[in-house]
Amino acid sequence: MSKFSIRIKLVVITGVFFACLIGILIYLSAHSIRSLSDFSANELKLYQEEQAGLLLESAASEVHAQVSNYLGDTAAVVTSFSKVLADTAVGNGGLPFARQKVKDMTLSLLKSSPHMNALYAQFEPNGYDGKDQASMGTGDHTSSVGTLDTYWLKDGQENYIYSAGQPDMKYVQDKDENGVRVSEWYLCPMDTKKACLSDPYLFELTNGQKVLMTTYSAPVIAERTFVGMVGADVNLSEIQKKLEQISSHLFGGEGKITIVSEKGLVVGSSEVPDAIGKNMNTVGLSFANQKSGLIKDDKQWVYSSSMTINAAPNVWKIYVSVPTSVLLAPVTKMSSQLDEKTHSSITLFMGLSIGLLLAGLVLVFLVVNTVTSPLRSIALRMEKLASEEGDLTQRLDTQNHLELVLLAQGFNQFTGKLQDMMIRLIQQRDVVAKTNDEFTKATATAHQSTLVQAEQIDSVVSAVTEMSSSATEVANLARHNGEAATEISQYLTESYELVQSNRQMVEGLAAQLNDASNQVAQVSQRSDSIYSILDTIRAIAEQTNLLALNAAIEAARAGDQGRGFAVVADEVRNLAARTQESTEEVDVLIKGLQQDVQSAVALIEESQESAQQTVASSVENTNKLGIVNERVAGISDNTIQVAAAAEQQSNVAEDINRSLVGIHESSTKLKEIVSELESSNADSSKAVVEFTAILSLLKVK
Repeated sequence: MSKFSIRIKLVVITGVFFACLIGILIYLSAHSIRSLSDFSANELKLYQEEQAGLLLESAASEVHAQVSNYLGDTAAVVTSFSKVLADTAVGNGGLPFARQKVKDMTLSLLKSSPHMNALYAQFEPNGYDGKDQASMGTGDHTSSVGTLDTYWLKDGQENYIYSAGQPDMKYVQDKDENGVRVSEWYLCPMDTKKACLSDPYLFELTNGQKVLMTTYSAPVIAERTFVGMVGADVNLSEIQKKLEQISSHLFGGEGKITIVSEKGLVVGSSEVPDAIGKNMNTVGLSFANQKSGLIKDDKQWVYSSSMTINAAPNVWKIYVSVPTSVLLAPVTKMSSQLDEKTHSSITLFMGLSIGLLLAGLVLVFLVVNTVTSPLRSIALRMEKLASEEGDLTQRLDTQNHLELVLLAQGFNQFTGKLQDMMIRLIQQRDVVAKTNDEFTKATATAHQSTLVQAEQIDSVVSAVTEMSSSATEVANLARHNGEAATEISQYLTESYELVQSNRQMVEGLAAQLNDASNQVAQVSQRSDSIYSILDTIRAIAEQTNLLALNAAIEAARAGDQGRGFAVVADEVRNLAARTQESTEEVDVLIKGLQQDVQSAVALIEESQESAQQTVASSVENTNKLGIVNERVAGISDNTIQVAAAAEQQSNVAEDINRSLVGIHESSTKLKEIVSELESSNADSSKAVVEFTAILSLLKVK
């Protein structure tokens, strides 16, 4: 870089700086423009997606409303008619209408409902009026088995055809190709006892035309029992027209609407009109079995919702779909336009920036050139000034430009001050040389003193090390003694607890012996009671014996008449004698028992006295052990204090040792420093010589 002039460096650096600055501005501007464009596109896309979702949901709601209105009128008529028939059915205690009246009511309701293609009331045997047997053959309102069955069919606008009932057609369990029972219109309300909306089916009119139909049926319930039903057939072609009409206004006709029954049969579809009445899985509908809600993918958006008609639990699903490309077409177009505008804006900004950069470089070159030209002139003069080696008397001439004048004045002042400094340095050279000699002598003296100090410190370190070792041994011995005293104290504490426990056990034994003595005393007292009872029994036996003797005497006086009484008196006397003998034996046993009790009492009293003596001895031992434990605890505390003091002394000795070692190391370093100072002093002497030689080259006068 030193090969290039300041002018080139300034121009290049300024150009690079402005180029980087403009590049950064271009990048930031382009990034901001693109970010703004992307943000706008994303916001537009989100808004479009939100509006599209709302529009799809709104379309599904509109379809729901129109289909509900279309089928709801029929469902309301069927529900009301079934309720009327249920209220008047004989099973509910009502007054049934005449069968002809029911037939006429069916026709009247069909005429009042423009959406119906057929209306009918079908009953179980004796389900309505209980007069099936009596009504057979009375009119076409009664079937061949007597049940009330009416069926009116609308063929065209004003042509109504009545069809006689066919009872066997109510209970056909066979299924068609879609898995729907042939008699689902009757079997569903009979099985569920609820209103039913059947899956769509093809119905052939009298003119041979086939139309797609659905049936709304409601049960007639009497005493919680199914007795019949009311049903209406509705042509679904109107629903197809409504779907096509709504689809034509949905996303420019690109939106498609499909209604599918509970079993997956297509009720109506603006996407695949030929699929009406077929299973949605067989006609290629991509949203088959989709859950309710909005589903998005790269191909299309599909919104699905469920619908029911009146009280029928059958669920039909509405699918509203639109291709993703159609949905996001405005966003794609707007994004393309934003990209074009962004590209043109960035290109224009880059062109203007490059033009400004070139103009700035030219301006910088001109400004730098006006500054560097005088500097080159001053540089040439300074080269001339430097050519005179060491001549501090040279000065720069005065320049024309203010900045250069100031530069020349500053240089002249600097050389003048430098000249004065060199003069003072020459004067101080001799002083430094003299001081250097004195410093050399002082350094030698310090070196000798340092050697003596190091030897003395080595001796002190050795002594302190031995003292620290002895203090450590004393601390260890004191610690071991403290631990042994602590262990002895623990053993004494345990012995104290054992003696205390023995004392408590002996006290308990004494209490138990006291209780036993009391019990034995009670036994002795009760023995005395028994003895008194025996005395009473003995007295009674003697009295009985005396009475028996008197009775025997009286019996002897009576002669033969008192012989039996004499025998009894003799037996009584024998019993009295045996009682006396038993009493004497018991007396002997009780006396022996009393002697044993007295012996037991004496032994218990002796044991009690021994136990009391043992308790007293245990108390005395306990007190002595407590005193010993206290003394040992005191010894343990003193030993711990001694160990702590010894350990503290050891720590202090170690601290002193470390300090002395540090002093020794410092002394060693000081010795090294003195050696270095001696070496530096020699170098300083050489430097003074060289300094003198250099100063002699300068010209200051």
